[in-house]
Amino acid sequence: MNEIENSPLAEKKFGWPLPARRQSFSDLTKETKEKARDSHRIENFKGQTISLPILRVEIGLPKYRIANGRTSSIQEEWVVVNGKDENFFTNGDPELYTLQEAQHHILSEMIGEEGLSDKFRDPTNKQVEPILLDESGFVINGNRRLCSWRELYYSNEEKYSHFSHVDVVVLPKCEDKELDAIESRLQIEKDIRSDYAWHAEAKMFKEKQRRFGYSTTELSRQYRKKKKDIDELFEIRELGAEYLSARGKKNMWSLLNETEHTFKRLNKTMKEQKSLADREVLKELAFHYIDDPDAAEERLYTFIPKLGKHLGSVKDELRLVFSDKDTKYTDDQALLAFGGGEMNSTEATDMELVANIFASPATISMAQDVIVETLKSEKEKVGEEAKAKYFIKQLHKSRTALNDALNLGLTPEAEIEGAEKQLEAMEASIVRIREFIAQRKN
Repeated sequence: MNEIENSPLAEKKFGWPLPARRQSFSDLTKETKEKARDSHRIENFKGQTISLPILRVEIGLPKYRIANGRTSSIQEEWVVVNGKDENFFTNGDPELYTLQEAQHHILSEMIGEEGLSDKFRDPTNKQVEPILLDESGFVINGNRRLCSWRELYYSNEEKYSHFSHVDVVVLPKCEDKELDAIESRLQIEKDIRSDYAWHAEAKMFKEKQRRFGYSTTELSRQYRKKKKDIDELFEIRELGAEYLSARGKKNMWSLLNETEHTFKRLNKTMKEQKSLADREVLKELAFHYIDDPDAAEERLYTFIPKLGKHLGSVKDELRLVFSDKDTKYTDDQALLAFGGGEMNSTEATDMELVANIFASPATISMAQDVIVETLKSEKEKVGEEAKAKYFIKQLHKSRTALNDALNLGLTPEAEIEGAEKQLEAMEASIVRIREFIAQRKN
């Protein structure tokens, strides 16, 4: 262990040593029993409701929980940005200063984005609910609040003296799976807690499956979500991971914070394609629009379904533009994207088309222009088709309305004033319609 991990600074800021934490819990628990201080109820702990004493501890005593669902994706990104080993968080000892310091920095960025810093910067906003700790003093619920209070207290101990100590509740010894169940129950309760980033939520669910063997159905019950929504979350995170890797930005998840709807639409639209080749073409085209959303000239979550619906026409137009281009080399990775092995003629042509489109920034830009214009043309076709059908459609509506008048309206109490004028107008319209039909036939 290095010098900084032995220093009083490390002990003060990011958690006391384990023996000191446990001794403090023991002493404070004894004191609260003697003085009959407040307690906190925990529902459904091992099947029953328990009351535990609220302990007042120094703000530096607790340790952050490193295996934190909200921070999992950001930890992956932090590792990349800071050039650490990819197992820095997953295999490291959570007692170490280096891990606790890294987790604090990650949490401090989150509380700034979520408004917690602004909330507690006002000295009148103080702690309301106790922080929940496991028996070893790691935070089960309240990591971000603790970080926020530490940031404020260490920056101005006089102004924020009310955060020199914090209220905590220490759970009895229990299995990790029981702690996880308690955490998930608390997460669905309303509080100052914010929603997870979509990719962090997916990572959290996957990690729970790995650690505790949860099925997707069990997760859906535990978090009160639909099973299909969790399945979709897993699928779009895989798409997001593929996108980031293809751009040389593996695990840079913050780049995708605002793309959940885009990846949902892409995932759904890919499933609607008839062949694996079409799914891959659509994905590759969509990925480049995620790179440059403005090129779509509309929101991607509306553009991508249109691209999928008219993919056949789009490919036809692209082939016309790129048919005279020299076929670019396609590597094994591209081949695997189309299923690997032998390809039929259509798949081979599609593969060549994709290779030619993405040969350079200039060809990508050219292809995007073709795609946008093709979709505009398809929209105009739909408008013309609707216009062509408008006449017969309105006649059908009129006949339906007239039938309703006959079947439901011819009653003794029906008002008939003005009916003659209406009929005369209708008869005149019918004459004009018949003349129009006759002219068209001739």
